[in-house]
Amino acid sequence: MEKNQKLLLLANGFLGALAARGVTDIPTDNIAFEGPFLSAWRQWKPSVQSPEVLPKIELGGVNQPRNVIFRVVRSTSPFKYFRSEGIDPNPHNSAPQEFLEDWCSELPVSDWLSLADLFLLAVDARNTRAADRS
Repeated sequence: MEKNQKLLLLANGFLGALAARGVTDIPTDNIAFEGPFLSAWRQWKPSVQSPEVLPKIELGGVNQPRNVIFRVVRSTSPFKYFRSEGIDPNPHNSAPQEFLEDWCSELPVSDWLSLADLFLLAVDARNTRAADRS
């Protein structure tokens, strides 16, 4: 699998899992997205840790977290318009978990859900810190 395919798989799996969790909107500006995503990425322990399936993601590297967003926007993904229209709750006219099983089968659904859960926890922690400062 080449780099852009890996990034698109990651984007579809991640956004599909967020849809499965009922999330319709996430922060996408670089600072608000990248910190929580990197935090989740570092903690995530997918059952398949294969460089053939997953890209290497790192801040300041070639595959920065924002590339996950840009890859999906520049594709035919059902989440292509998530920045303007929100995360599609029925990607490809299917339930999010069915979408993950059919379109992101390189990893189990539970792995994608785990990444989404870690991201949501990191977003909540970031929001709590911001609220405490004000």
